[in-house]
Amino acid sequence: AGLSSIENTETNSDQRDLAIINLVDFSGNRIPDVVSANSAGLRLVSTPAGGKALEVAIRSKSKFSGVLIQPTEPWNWSEQSDFSLAFDIANKGDHSVHLFFKLADKHGQEQIRAASIPIGANPQTYFMVLHGKEMEIESGLRSNPPARDIKGSNLIWMRGANRVDLSQIAKIEIYTDTILHDRE
Repeated sequence: AGLSSIENTETNSDQRDLAIINLVDFSGNRIPDVVSANSAGLRLVSTPAGGKALEVAIRSKSKFSGVLIQPTEPWNWSEQSDFSLAFDIANKGDHSVHLFFKLADKHGQEQIRAASIPIGANPQTYFMVLHGKEMEIESGLRSNPPARDIKGSNLIWMRGANRVDLSQIAKIEIYTDTILHDRE
């Protein structure tokens, strides 16, 4: 799966406008220091739009394979009101891939979401709501429908703490768990 950007999307109070904050910039000539591989190959590639993206070669020989994004100082998102973390992902391989998205705070509290990424070279947006109405509703569903209109697919809740310390976000992991074929 190719990861083109990681964005924090925030809606204002009337939920019509989106502000996008790019957390990891892949436009340079090298992979940012906050990004590292976990039993995977990483390289920057050009996109059809003229930008750059991170290509992640996932290895089937390892139980877990993917990418770790770990800032030098924890991110502080506590001042954000209603926001989601979004990922633009394309799957250039021959097989769909099931990805897990783990968000962890400095205290070890974490939440894990997941999505199945179909084959396709065009990036699709996948997002996880971190603060907003969806996080306050106990509907009995694995994931609540988004309370606002965001183009993309909501990452499905798997497990973990419903509330992590948004003032101390220590890392984001995107990985596979036991796959049969290598993926890109």
